[in-house]
Amino acid sequence: MFDDPRILGHVFAAPYALFEPSLAFVAEDEVGVGGYIVGTLDSRALQERLEADWWPALRDRYPAPPSDLPPDQWTPDQRTAGFIHVPPTVPDQLAEDYPSHLHINLVPRLQSRGLGRQLMNTLIRTLREQGSVGLHFFVWPANERAIGFYRHLGFAMIPAEGPVIFALGLRSASLGHPSGSRRRTARPRTLSWRSGRSGSGSFALAEARQNNGRGTAGGEMTTGGELEDREIRQNLMKDVLRKAGGVDGSEEDNFIRAWHSRMQRADKLSGRFKLWYYVSLPLTSLAAASVPVLISAAGSSGAQTAIVMRGLAAWLGVLVAVTTSVLGVVQVGSRWRVYRIYGQQLEDAGWDYLASRDKSAYEHFVKVVNTAHRTYDREYITQVATLQDGATGAQPVAAQGTAAS
Repeated sequence: MFDDPRILGHVFAAPYALFEPSLAFVAEDEVGVGGYIVGTLDSRALQERLEADWWPALRDRYPAPPSDLPPDQWTPDQRTAGFIHVPPTVPDQLAEDYPSHLHINLVPRLQSRGLGRQLMNTLIRTLREQGSVGLHFFVWPANERAIGFYRHLGFAMIPAEGPVIFALGLRSASLGHPSGSRRRTARPRTLSWRSGRSGSGSFALAEARQNNGRGTAGGEMTTGGELEDREIRQNLMKDVLRKAGGVDGSEEDNFIRAWHSRMQRADKLSGRFKLWYYVSLPLTSLAAASVPVLISAAGSSGAQTAIVMRGLAAWLGVLVAVTTSVLGVVQVGSRWRVYRIYGQQLEDAGWDYLASRDKSAYEHFVKVVNTAHRTYDREYITQVATLQDGATGAQPVAAQGTAAS
C-alpha cells in the first residue's frame, strides 16, 4: 500500500515516542509487538517542537504532493507527506478544553481482544497523573465501527466536516474537582476540515449544527471515571435495540436481550477463571517448590522444629495435590479461553451490526450470534466429555449447540 512503509511511523508514532516517551505504550503477544498508543500532554507545545526539530528533515526526504495533482488522486505516501509539509493545527478552543491528543493502532491479530480499551485506559490514567484536563483525537468518517466503539467508550463526538473529532474531559478529584464523575455542559460547536492544495489541511472551529442525537456534543459529557466494560456493553445493547426497532416483548427484543445477557455472563466468567488461573498457578508452584526445602531444612533442625517443618511440608504437599487436581478437572485455563473468545465474538457481532448499512444486517447479526453460541456449546461440552471419558480413553463427541433465542 505504501512505497515507504516507514512514512506512517514518521508521522503518527516515532516523534511521540522520542519526545514524550512517558506517554508511549505498546501491546505485544508471543509473536511480538502488534499495537501501540502514543500521546502528548500539550498538543500546541508538541507542534512547536516538531516544527523545530522533526519536520524539517522529513520535508527534505518526502516531497510535498504535486500542486497540479488533485488531492483525490494522491497516493497513500503523498497523502501522508501532506501532513509533514502542512501539519494540522489545533483550534484555540479545542486546545484549551482538550489540550492532549493521541494516536492508537493495533494489527488485526490483536484486535477484538480488549487490548485497545486497555491501551486507552493506560494512557488516560497517565495523562491524568501528568495533569491533563482533556484529550482529543480524530477518526475518518468511513471508519464507522471505530466511531461507534469510541462513542460507547464515553468520548464526546464533536460534529465535524471531514474527520470526526472525539474528546474526553480528564478533570478528577485529584485535579481540584470534588467529584471524579463531575459533569459539565459542552457548548455546541463543530470543526470543519479545510483541505490544502499542498498539504493535509487544517481544522477550523465554528458554531455547531444539530448533532441528530449522535454523540454527546452539546449535551452532558462525563469528565471522569474509568471506561467500564459493563456500561459500554449496556449502551451497545441499547443502540442495537434502537437500530433493530425491537419493542418490548417482540422477537427482536427477546433475542437482543438474550444476546446481551450471554455476553455479560461470558465476560463475568472469563474474568473469574482468569483470576483463578493467575492466583492458583503461582501459589501452587510456590508451594511445590517449598516442600523439598522444608524437608531438607528439617534434617538439620532440632526435634521440635523438625516436626513442625515436616508437618508443614506434608500440608503443602496435600495442598499442591488437591490444587493440581482441581485445576485439571475444572480446566481453568481452557474455560477462561472459551469464555473470553465467546464474549468477544458476541460483542463484535453487535459492533459489526451497528456499522453495517446492508438491508440484511439484522439477519446476518442473528446468524453470527447463533454461530458463536453453537461454537461455544461445542467447545464447552467437548471439554466435559474429555474429562468424563479421559479415564476410559474414549474419544469425546462434540455436541450440537442450540440456537440463541
